[in-house]
Amino acid sequence: MASSTHQARVSSKQLGEGVAADVLQLFDELEGVEDTEATWHDAVLIDHLWPGDPSRLRFGGICVACEGHPVEIKAALVRRSNGDRDSPGHWYIKRQAHERMLDAAGHYLLVVYQQRGGRRHLARIIVPAATMDDLLRSKWYEVNGDRSENEVAQLSWPTLLDEAVLRRENA
Repeated sequence: MASSTHQARVSSKQLGEGVAADVLQLFDELEGVEDTEATWHDAVLIDHLWPGDPSRLRFGGICVACEGHPVEIKAALVRRSNGDRDSPGHWYIKRQAHERMLDAAGHYLLVVYQQRGGRRHLARIIVPAATMDDLLRSKWYEVNGDRSENEVAQLSWPTLLDEAVLRRENA
């Protein structure tokens, strides 16, 4: 119960920034990008990123991520509450930023995490923006209000990662 109370006090933006900071600490191949430099991605590859231990990073739709390409780091809670029930968390993608990622042949580094007793990554996968574009094609919707984006999409993490494998690996 304490963790859900804590989550209510911490914004999803703050949680996402924390996960991005974790990822930058874990991968020497990534260099952080400040919002003053670019708001549409969090990092740039400064060295090639190769497949290795899948518990470190899974590769979706690519064999290598090459240096020089932008990387957007996105976080999804393993479970989120929808009022009376829980469901898998999702990654929230802004259309304008996504279009820039496509133009730059960028990658999404997607994290599934748990917020109990501190932030714990359960899985990470890197996916080209072009692959994400295929997955997001029918998911875009307009956002009302005073927001920085007009169109967004949400993608639940089980779209890319197997729930049973994730549970087994983190048991």
